[in-house]
Amino acid sequence: MTSHGSVTVHGSVSSHDNHGSMTNHGNHAINDSIMNQDSYAVQDSMSSRDDRTARDGVNHHSKPTVHDSTSSHESHTTRDGMNNRHSKHIVNDNMMNHDSQRKGSSSMVSPAVSSNQTPSPVVNNSYYDEGVYSVSGFSVVSGNTSVSEDFESVSILTDQLQQSIVRRPTFQKPITSYNQKVRIGGSDPETFQATLNAYRLNVKNASDPALQFEYAKFLIEAANDQYENGSSASNAKHKNDLFDEGFKFLKKLSNAGYPDAQHYLATSYKQDGDWEKAYPLFLQAAKHNHPIASYEIASYYESKKNYKKASQYYKKSASQGYPLAMHRLGTAALHGEMHMRKDVKNAIKWLKRAAVVANKENNGAASAYELALLYENGMPPIVYPDEMYALELLVQAAELDYPPAQYKLGWCFEYGELGCPTDAVQSIHWFLLAAENDEPNAQFSLAGWYLTGAEGVIEPNDREAFHWASKAAEQEYVKAEYALAYFYEMGIGIEKNMNEAMNWYKIAAEHGDERAIKRLESVSGMLNEKSGSDCKIA
Repeated sequence: MTSHGSVTVHGSVSSHDNHGSMTNHGNHAINDSIMNQDSYAVQDSMSSRDDRTARDGVNHHSKPTVHDSTSSHESHTTRDGMNNRHSKHIVNDNMMNHDSQRKGSSSMVSPAVSSNQTPSPVVNNSYYDEGVYSVSGFSVVSGNTSVSEDFESVSILTDQLQQSIVRRPTFQKPITSYNQKVRIGGSDPETFQATLNAYRLNVKNASDPALQFEYAKFLIEAANDQYENGSSASNAKHKNDLFDEGFKFLKKLSNAGYPDAQHYLATSYKQDGDWEKAYPLFLQAAKHNHPIASYEIASYYESKKNYKKASQYYKKSASQGYPLAMHRLGTAALHGEMHMRKDVKNAIKWLKRAAVVANKENNGAASAYELALLYENGMPPIVYPDEMYALELLVQAAELDYPPAQYKLGWCFEYGELGCPTDAVQSIHWFLLAAENDEPNAQFSLAGWYLTGAEGVIEPNDREAFHWASKAAEQEYVKAEYALAYFYEMGIGIEKNMNEAMNWYKIAAEHGDERAIKRLESVSGMLNEKSGSDCKIA
């Protein structure tokens, strides 16, 4: 994390009555509270009551730990400007731990090459002979599915599949796969080659498609890892040799109906922007019950407004435990999207299932956040407000690095919402995490904290305020656009620059900011008066 200013953070927060306003910087104080609670209201009516004693595995009513590192604030006046502040160097040992370990390990670890002259990986084409490449004993059983099969014939799909894997993907970026990956390590090229040869021999003597698939991924990841910084013709050849070898295995596995290989290739083609080649592979993998492939096909049909097929594939993916599909079904049922009727009970069911399995890699935190908003506001008589449970869900999502939840939690600690104490250290901590995840509300909130400071926590820092306001304005956050214009006009955290100020006022005005519109009219009027005076003098 790059520091943009010196910040002193004290061990505790002294009680203060209010955070002040921007009046010291001129007559154009930034108004409006950053957090409009109405934006968190669940707008759609609900039709059924969920049994709140059964949380589908989500812990119920275990209130998150509230830290007492800061003293309680006697009162908290809402600031007229940006309503949050922040220190980038806050370290609070009592903070809720939000780190998690990535899952996945590998049985094969090989070192990376650091030498400028690396030996080419030995590729023996005999390994691709049909007698060596074997999937004996492997068969694909598609199983029961609710997906209608009347839109493609098997022969058409087979032709598409054969045509789609003629060209090798670029494999330029590592693929985040549903399956665990083989990792590469070390720096000795001879050790790497020895490891590669041993792996090849193991695959040659095996007929297990899972082993062959892992080997293909190993080759592609090794190529990206070993030669990512090499620009010589030799390195390029070595890299392509590994890509070609991995591609041959993936192609044959895909043709044999192995769904993980089909999904891997499809994702690679999608990364290349070649959906025509990705689609038949995703579709075949989906028919073989690959949950992520089913989700991809569902997303495709939704983009084409074929909601019937989209719903079928989302359900197929969700029934196999894929959190993104569960989340989409939950939000669709909650808001009546994809031609679904609003069904709150069904929405809660899917959102809770996704929240139960949430981790940093599957985006299940979004479901926990949706539930938190739902239980914060409630919608009687279907769902009643439950602040304790809402806070529990919010903390879960925030600790999984979900930026909207981190921002919302920072706001709760600033204003004492959802049972949280007013705690500047906690508020700034969560705002910072969200801001570094490019959440514009949090970035603007940090600008507010830095602009006014927090007694006993951080000193005012106009440069940091300008920095975070700029970050938010770059994402077209309208309040930040106006703030940035004001900073340029008044010279807050930056040298005065009326041209830049007028530019940002215009941008904010184009986005509907009333204050910016009035400021432009005011400046225009002053310029007209000045022009008239000059003419009279002449």
